[in-house]
Amino acid sequence: MKVKQAIKQVVYSPDILEKAILQTTSLAADVVGSTLGPHGKVVLIERQENLPPYTTKDGITVFNSIGLSDSISQVVLEALRDSSSKTNIEAGDGTTTATILAHSIVKEGLRVRKENPSISVQQIVRELELLYRDVIQPFITDNAIKVPIKNYESAKEMLKKVALISTNSDQEMADAVLKCFDLVGHNGHVNIVESAGTSGYEVEKIEGFPIGRGFEESCGRYLEEFINDKANYRIVLTKPRFILYNGKINDLSTLMPAIEKLSAAFEESIQKGDNTFSPNIVLVAHHFSDEVLAALAYNFKNPSTLNIVPLKTPMTIQSNSPYHFLLDLAAFTGAGLFDPLSKPLTSFDLQCLGVPTMENFECYRYRSVLLGEPDEMILQLRAEELQMQANNAASSLDAELTKERLGILVGGIARLKIRGSSEAELKEKKHRVEDAVLAIKGAIKWGILPGCSKTLLYLSYLCSSLKEKSKYRYASQILTKSFLAPFFKILKNGGYNDNYINKLLNELMYEPQTF
Repeated sequence: MKVKQAIKQVVYSPDILEKAILQTTSLAADVVGSTLGPHGKVVLIERQENLPPYTTKDGITVFNSIGLSDSISQVVLEALRDSSSKTNIEAGDGTTTATILAHSIVKEGLRVRKENPSISVQQIVRELELLYRDVIQPFITDNAIKVPIKNYESAKEMLKKVALISTNSDQEMADAVLKCFDLVGHNGHVNIVESAGTSGYEVEKIEGFPIGRGFEESCGRYLEEFINDKANYRIVLTKPRFILYNGKINDLSTLMPAIEKLSAAFEESIQKGDNTFSPNIVLVAHHFSDEVLAALAYNFKNPSTLNIVPLKTPMTIQSNSPYHFLLDLAAFTGAGLFDPLSKPLTSFDLQCLGVPTMENFECYRYRSVLLGEPDEMILQLRAEELQMQANNAASSLDAELTKERLGILVGGIARLKIRGSSEAELKEKKHRVEDAVLAIKGAIKWGILPGCSKTLLYLSYLCSSLKEKSKYRYASQILTKSFLAPFFKILKNGGYNDNYINKLLNELMYEPQTF
C-alpha cells in the first residue's frame, strides 16, 4: 500500500504494541525477504506522479516502497527500516538479510523476555552487544578472505564469484561489471546508465577528466563560432591551459588583467619563434554574460589572437558543487583558483595556468573531456581530502557524490550502459548491477565470506555453544535461532516445504564441518 497520513495514536498497552511489532516486522521480513537468494521473487512496485511501475529484486528498494495506513505499524516499520538503510550505506548490499535478521532477533528477543520476565531488557541488550564484540565480529574478521589486489588474476577470479552471487548467476551481467573494474581499477567509479534497446550491456571507459558540461550551455548562441572541428562537431584545443574563476564573469574588465599578460606572453613566444606558449585557454567560471561570450567568440575566429573557450561549471543537486568542481579541476590541471574577494584576476600570473602537460581539451554539445597527465603529488593530496570528506559525509548521497568525484581523479570512470526493452526491465537490471558493484567494492575493502548464509550458520553454532556461559546466556539463545532465519528463507524461496526445513534445522544443531 502507498504511505498514507494516519491519525496519530498514543498506545501504552504492551500487548497491543507487541502484536503490532511482530506483525509489522513479519510483514517486512516476508515482503522484502521474498527477494532473497537465487530463487527470490521479483517485486512489482507502483509509483506515484503517473510514472510507470517497475520491477526489482533489490531489498532496500522494496523496503523503501512499503507504507502502512496504521500509524503504529508505520512507526514500527520506519524503525525497522533504519537497520536496512544503515546496512545499505555501510556495505551497499545485504539489506534483505539485515531485514530478516532484525525481525528474527525481535521475535526471539520477545520470546526470551517472556520466558524470563525478571530479566531487564537492558541486560539482554548489553549481552547482545558483548556477544557481538567478543565472538561475532572477531570470527568474521578472522575468517574473511582478503582479496589479493596485487595478484590481479587471482583477485579477478574471486571477484567474479562475488559478482555472480549479486547478479543471481547472470553471467553476462557479472562479466560487464568485472570489465568496468578492469578498466578503472578498484578505486575507480562505475557510472550506470539506462538505455532503451535490445537487452544487453555496453562498457566503456571515459578517459582523462570527464566534465558534465558542453558548448551548448557554456557558449550559448555563439557556440557555432567556437566549433573548430566541424566534421565531429566539437571544439578541440591542443595543449590547453586553464583559468579557473569561482564566480560569474559579466564584464570584460574582470578578465582584462589576465588577457593582457597572456597576450604579452603569446606575442613574445611568436617573436622568439619557439612556439612554447600555447594560445589555447579554457576559461572556467559559473556564468558568462552575452557581452563576454561575444568578445571571446570574435577573438576565437581571429588566428592571431588567443583562443579562449568559455566553460560553465557543472551543477549537481549539491548547492556548492560548482566550487567543488573547480577544486577538483585545479588538482587535475595544477591551475590556480581565483575568486572575486580573496584572489581576484588582478593578481593573475602565468604560473597560475597549471602544468603544461595537458594534451587535449575536447568539448562536445553536452559534455567535455580533458586528456593529459596531472601532477601526481597535487592529485594525491586532493584525493586524500575527498576520501576524508566521503568518510565523514552528512548523508549517503553526499558520500556517493564525493566518491564519484574521487573516482574521476584517481581511477577514471567506467560507464556501464544497460539496455532493455521496458522501464521495468531496466530498473530490475540496474538494481542487480548496483548490488554487484557495491558487493565487489565491499569485498575488496573487507574481504570475502562464503555465500548462501553459510557464515551465519557457523555463527549460529558458535552461539549455541555459549548458552552455558552466564554473560552470554540470553543473547546466545536469541542469536542461535536468529542467525538461521536467512538460510531458511533462501530454502523457502527455493520451494522447500516446512517439513524438510524443520528436519534440516534439527540436523544443523550438530557441529558443522570445518569452516
